[in-house]
Amino acid sequence: MDIGATEVVASMSFYPGQRVVCVDDVFPPRKNKAEIYPIRGAVYTVRDTICDHRGLAIFLVEITNKPAKYKQGVREMGFFAHRFRPLDERRLDIFRDHLNRVPSPEKERA
Repeated sequence: MDIGATEVVASMSFYPGQRVVCVDDVFPPRKNKAEIYPIRGAVYTVRDTICDHRGLAIFLVEITNKPAKYKQGVREMGFFAHRFRPLDERRLDIFRDHLNRVPSPEKERA
């Protein structure tokens, strides 16, 4: 299977340093129980990306697994890009700003 336009566009959507949120943490049965997997709803930072015949894979700053043997050689396990969505920092800033405006219960009692 050749890399298609969808994968090329997806690869432009993720870049090192970008924060992403995991939206799918349902993985096939694990061959290696020692591997660490992302958790749905958790925020991660993209460390690197690769695109191969199976699609775009993301490597995360917060998760580093030991290199393993694959058909393409020995490398760390990445996670398919469809499991993540870019975190919209502007929306996150709006949420943080809103939280800062809400008075704490201690301030209301005073």
